[in-house]
Amino acid sequence: RSERFTRLLGDLQQVAEDLVTLSPAPAGLDRPAATIALEVLAAAWQTARERGLRARQKPTAKRLHAMRIAVRRVRYLAEWQSGLVSTGLNEFIAPVKALQDMLGDHQDAEVARSTLDELRPLSKGGSAKIIQDLADQQLKVQRRLERQFPAHWRACRRRRMVATRLWEPLRAAAGLPPLSHGGTTESKDV
Repeated sequence: RSERFTRLLGDLQQVAEDLVTLSPAPAGLDRPAATIALEVLAAAWQTARERGLRARQKPTAKRLHAMRIAVRRVRYLAEWQSGLVSTGLNEFIAPVKALQDMLGDHQDAEVARSTLDELRPLSKGGSAKIIQDLADQQLKVQRRLERQFPAHWRACRRRRMVATRLWEPLRAAAGLPPLSHGGTTESKDV
């Protein structure tokens, strides 16, 4: 984690703690901050899940990049919330970070390959061949990472289900309905 991101997490943590101690609560914030935070995380996870389903069906660079953006949001929310609630989020964060890293490597390979493709027409002789070879290497990296995607995604889903089971008592105590975590409705191959 960068120092800047760590400071941001600390600032967000302080805001959340301040909101919890406000009495009376401002309009719309009459529920515990941890409950609101979990709802935000659940919504972010739902977006990531939907993008993951699309990426699993057809892992294009565009779909995997969209997935990466959604996963990054989930990770940052989970890291921030791990200070609010001790509900297994740390076990969830590790596979999410691994997935985000893998998707980042895929995007890096896509950008490199696209750049090389743009350079190829400007090259002559042996340098055009070298550029093509480098672009082919990046494509191989992308294909390898695309094959790894399902395993990384399954690891995140398993940890999410475990964490959600731990969150349910918090939601029940707050009088909220259970989260829809897809534990029994998600397809096993996604």
